[in-house]
Amino acid sequence: MVYAFMIHTLQPGTCRILYSVTFGKEDLTLEQAGEPQSAISGSELRAVRKEQLDIVARQVQSEFSFRRAVSSRTYEQEMQILSSDESSLPFEKGVFRLRAGDPFTTERVVVWAGTANCAFNLVCDKNENRIQAETVLSTIIRHLQEYLKVIAQPTAALTKPDRITAILHQFLPHGQILFMNHRVVRQFEKEMETFLTGR
Repeated sequence: MVYAFMIHTLQPGTCRILYSVTFGKEDLTLEQAGEPQSAISGSELRAVRKEQLDIVARQVQSEFSFRRAVSSRTYEQEMQILSSDESSLPFEKGVFRLRAGDPFTTERVVVWAGTANCAFNLVCDKNENRIQAETVLSTIIRHLQEYLKVIAQPTAALTKPDRITAILHQFLPHGQILFMNHRVVRQFEKEMETFLTGR
């Protein structure tokens, strides 16, 4: 099960979440948010969730920045590759574990991929099949790029959230990671194309 999916920026400086969605819920109290024990309200829950996702995004940004520095690639070089041949754009990919309480109440695993100024993350239950999660994330990224050009234009994630939601609905329904062979993927692609293009 996937707890959250998000798209965020990678450039040094403030990490900005461009799109996020959570599936399911965590049992939270205000005590876990640094307040006295009591039931947490809707607005307080949103604030806690936002802070949790911000922590994950900053950690991915940090890991990506380190890997970019080690590889001696620059953002400008990546954008140049993107403008000439987006299929050869190098992606950094990674997986890391989040301990219980830091920042989620239970242990989670983050599967991420990023390039240029755009990262994509799945926050998964600790027992989720990571290889399958990576496959699903790659499929989602491929379709986000095809229909939104989100890597070259990350702000498309802000202006066209309905298209992202449609893609997630096909390949990550209600946060469930499905085993998809080529035939299933092709059927999902046809359904999605019908919705996104109106054909």
